[in-house]
Parts: sequence; C-alpha cells; structure tokens
Amino acid sequence: MSDIYAIGDKNSILPFEAIGAKTIEATNDAEALNALKQVQDNKNVLLFITENLKAGIQDLLDNNPELIYLYIPPIRGATGDGAKQMNEIIQKAMGVKVV
Repeated sequence: MSDIYAIGDKNSILPFEAIGAKTIEATNDAEALNALKQVQDNKNVLLFITENLKAGIQDLLDNNPELIYLYIPPIRGATGDGAKQMNEIIQKAMGVKVV
C-alpha cells in the first residue's frame, strides 16, 4: 500500500489529513528538504507539495526519480506551477495539450 504525504504550510496541508495522508509542516526550504529526506527512502510514496517550496527542493526531487510528487497551490500565493505540471503530465500521457 502506498503512503501519501502532504508537505507545506499547516493551512494548506491540513485538508489532506481527511484522506488519511500524513502531513509534514514545512514553511521554508530547509524544512522542506528535511521533510523529503524523511520520506525519500520509503517505497510507494505519493507526495503533495505546496508550490512555494519548489525552488528549494526541485534538485532533490530530480535526483530521486522514484518519488512521485505533485505540486499543489498553497492557501495564499499560488504560482500556477501545479497546474502547469498537471498539464505537462496529461500532455505526455495522452498526447493532447489541455488549455
């Protein structure tokens, strides 16, 4: 069975507890890196990570292709990276660009 984790600020990740996800609060790059290091050795992990943490952790994610992750918008300050990532995934899978 897969483990589901949500990493980000408290208000953004709290709803994920309703689906049984484990939440790890991280509000800056150092906390986000620490959270990823906690879960990177687990097998079958699905990560939901707030977009505002992307810059500080992307290298670690790129170097661990076994981690499955999706960026989600935080409660405040969405960058659109999560929607862009989802569109890229759909385009690769279906060969169609979603507008």
